[in-house]
Amino acid sequence: EFRRVLFRSAIADFLIDSLDAEVDEDAEAAWRSEIMLRVRDFESGAVQAIAWDEARRQLRSRFNG
Repeated sequence: EFRRVLFRSAIADFLIDSLDAEVDEDAEAAWRSEIMLRVRDFESGAVQAIAWDEARRQLRSRFNG
């Protein structure tokens, strides 16, 4: 399941990148580093995934009062 999500996110990243006329290499490198950190944290068990419905509920609760 997680690998499928990574694959889908890679496709989304490619599509978003195709919209950018200019590429900020420093920003790209920072995002790659952040993504790898998060993948390592997930795979090591340091963090756990939650369902999108739960994440959306938490975000709404936090930002909509």
